[in-house]
Amino acid sequence: MIHARNDKVEAVVKNAAGLLRNNGCFLMIVQEGQGVKEKLSSLEIKGKSLRRPVYCYTKEFFIDISKGAKLQFLKEGYLDKSLIAQGWRNYIFKKESLRQTHNKKT
Repeated sequence: MIHARNDKVEAVVKNAAGLLRNNGCFLMIVQEGQGVKEKLSSLEIKGKSLRRPVYCYTKEFFIDISKGAKLQFLKEGYLDKSLIAQGWRNYIFKKESLRQTHNKKT
């Protein structure tokens, strides 16, 4: 999710949710925060340097947009403490089954 622009991230989440079976889980790894991180991700492909922006998001942001994709936040996953210190987060969502969605409405 770190390379998904703010105007595209909701579509990415909805597309991912569409690939899941009912009660299937979706794990996302993000950089916690808001906006674009100053440090860019660098990658070398065939001797050429590719610099990509790193987009940061909050857990609350993903909880909010995941509702439209019928995803329910389960929990924050486990990461090594050194990764957490660097701002990495791991969120686990579950696709609601049709029965769960129907029960919420009644």
